[in-house]
Amino acid sequence: MRLVRAERRDGEAWILATSLVRKESTADNITDADTCRWRIDEFYRCLVTTHVGQGQFHTRSTGGLHHEISAQWRLG
Repeated sequence: MRLVRAERRDGEAWILATSLVRKESTADNITDADTCRWRIDEFYRCLVTTHVGQGQFHTRSTGGLHHEISAQWRLG
């Protein structure tokens, strides 16, 4: 187990715990992976809350669904 220190955009430090091997996973790689995971978690949260639900979509096409989800994501 090791701790990885990373700088956030606002200059605040992040301390992340990882069991990944140092030579295979740099601090930048770990920070990027954590950021991606956090974005996925946030998107999932938006999908399971009541403000974005299957009953609220108006389209019947895949392209329309993409458009509606994108619009909700920008508003959220």
